[in-house]
Amino acid sequence: MLQKFKAIEEIGRFSKLTHKAEPLTKLSLVFGRNGYGKSTLCSILRSAADGKAAHITARRRLGAVNDSRVESLWASGSTFAYSAGGWNGCPGRIYIFDNEYVAKNLHVGDSVTRENKRSLLPVVLGDQGVALAEKVVALDKEQREVDEQRKNHGRAISLRCKSIQDKEVSAFCKAVAPEDLDEKIRNAAQRMERAKQATVIKQKPSPAPTPIGDLAKIPDILATTIDGVSENAAQLVSQHLEVTSLGERAHAWLEYGTRHAPEEQCPYCAQETTGVLLVAAYRAYFSEAFKALKARIDECQRILSEVSPERLTELIKRNDADFAYWAKLCDLPSIPVLTGEEQAAVNAALESLKALVGLKLGNPLEPVEAADGGASIQAALGRLAAYNESVAAASAAIEKVRSEVDDFNLQQAESNHQKWLAMAEKARDPVKAAVEGYLVADARFEAIKIEKVSAQTALTNYTSTTMAARQATVNDLLADFGANFRVVDAKTNFIGREPNTEFAIEIGTHKIKAGDKSDSAPSFKTVLSAGDKTTLALAFFIAQIGGDPNLQDAVVVFDDPFNSQDMERQFQTTSHIRSICDKACQTIVLSHDPRFLQMIEKNADKNLVRTFQLQCSDSGEGALERWSSADELKSLYIEQSEIIREYASHQKLLKGQTLNSVHQSIRPFMEDYLRLRFPGRFPDQSHIHDMANAIRDAGGTDPMASNVADLYALNEYTRPNMHGGGNAPVPGELRAHCRKVLTIIGSY
Repeated sequence: MLQKFKAIEEIGRFSKLTHKAEPLTKLSLVFGRNGYGKSTLCSILRSAADGKAAHITARRRLGAVNDSRVESLWASGSTFAYSAGGWNGCPGRIYIFDNEYVAKNLHVGDSVTRENKRSLLPVVLGDQGVALAEKVVALDKEQREVDEQRKNHGRAISLRCKSIQDKEVSAFCKAVAPEDLDEKIRNAAQRMERAKQATVIKQKPSPAPTPIGDLAKIPDILATTIDGVSENAAQLVSQHLEVTSLGERAHAWLEYGTRHAPEEQCPYCAQETTGVLLVAAYRAYFSEAFKALKARIDECQRILSEVSPERLTELIKRNDADFAYWAKLCDLPSIPVLTGEEQAAVNAALESLKALVGLKLGNPLEPVEAADGGASIQAALGRLAAYNESVAAASAAIEKVRSEVDDFNLQQAESNHQKWLAMAEKARDPVKAAVEGYLVADARFEAIKIEKVSAQTALTNYTSTTMAARQATVNDLLADFGANFRVVDAKTNFIGREPNTEFAIEIGTHKIKAGDKSDSAPSFKTVLSAGDKTTLALAFFIAQIGGDPNLQDAVVVFDDPFNSQDMERQFQTTSHIRSICDKACQTIVLSHDPRFLQMIEKNADKNLVRTFQLQCSDSGEGALERWSSADELKSLYIEQSEIIREYASHQKLLKGQTLNSVHQSIRPFMEDYLRLRFPGRFPDQSHIHDMANAIRDAGGTDPMASNVADLYALNEYTRPNMHGGGNAPVPGELRAHCRKVLTIIGSY
């Protein structure tokens, strides 16, 4: 039995809490306003019972400099203390009913979660069932750990192999790399690059060959002459034209005359032309053979102008860049290359050809030959021809890729490439080690699944009978509380990783499965009121501690167990608390409502009950002091009267009040007013509605008969917000109802 807190430091709101009253007793009732530290005391006792420091560290006082510390004295004479993050011992079993119990075991907010169902299992099974459940939980824990190992190995694999998704890790680890993996990686990379460059592939021209035309025939043309024609004919004609100054049209005129004049005499002077050297030169110069030779020499000059060293160098440079691009996209037979040395030789040969062609142009009939017999020129021209052949072969491969461009799929190509790269990573650490670790963990994971099924079967067989008995107990308690629903279909299942409890709520002939959610159909959220949910949680709690064969050694703590309960359920709650007090070593009740504590106190054994108040200043100085519920209720009645009068008269809030606090003051004030004005007339658990019915039934002679309509109105107005959670009051409407209160009480 807890006797006192000798010290609580730097926890919750408390910088320091001092016990300033008599020791706690078998039934200890503690009054404390909201925010004054009731939940902090529950967390301290929960930490003392299970040894978990987190209950305290999570409530470490904000801004605290010193360490959190607890020192508690128990009836055995032992002091159990917390400091430096741990307890020096465990005082024994402590059951605590508070918001944390409800959130952990029954519901979070308006929903019954899977975690709630798991936590509820030990509540309803007892020690033997807990042992069986713990085996399942242990296997489940190992399974999670092994699964986490698999995931960690999988994450390590995915970190290095981005293309391997979580769902693909298992297959990846078990796959065997093909022998031609390197070739598959190269081909996949090429296909991926083609897909990326699809638009460019369609539009980019193929590399161009060098424009050599009939360049290879130039040496033959240079050596060409015309039989029977003087080699200096062209020279004689040229010199004659320069001497006579006949102008630009002379050439055409002479050509026409030569072709049409009689062969042996001049058409102008009729003199003989036979044997005249200049006339013979005209006939040779303007012959068809000579003209054809001249045209071939001109063509040679044109070709050479197109393959100038500068243009050739630029073309080769452009082709080199193009081939570097295309080599990434397709398998070229070979990459055409002209080295710098080869280009220099080709350029020199071209310059030699230009010079030779220039000589040939000066005297077309005279054969022209290179100094080395044309060997270097022929070699250079042969290298250009070979280069062009290589360009043609490469262009064929390029055109094949271009014809397939519409079939490219970038996403698929990238994925395929990455997966082959990942397969190569399997042969190297850290992926190699991660794959080996994954396979070991995966084998253990599959073995645990089999062991877990066996353990779950044993637990299911045990709970099939135990659950039925505990369900009956819970339903008996719900009946005591006047609940219009009951628990049905309670059983154990193994949906998820750990065993959990399934149950349904039956209302009339309808069932609602706990945990089901719906925005449009009835669910746990909508079919039970806030008071129903608190009552259900309390029934499970009382059933749990009732099943403990060693309850006489346990401490039971209640923190505001009546939230959102009506008066009848509050009365039943106080009755069960007193019953628990008879069986447990100690019962401690903390509440913000002095009426509720008074309901417990007035029917309890006066030798066993003691009342206290929990105080806490703004500076954090706390105290556990003596307290009287009767005195508290008297002062509360006066305070509520002042709050209501101020708002009715001036629509102003007294210091520290809100619209909600004014609204919540109306109902308890009116009920206390009617009990005080008519002592003994109304039962303690009566509400305004019950009182208004009694006054109405008494008839017109009742002193309150004229106020019945206002009482009904006040009941309807205050009912939605009896325990908080209703809509925010509208100021004008709130003031109108405060005035109704003043109309009823007058100056009383």
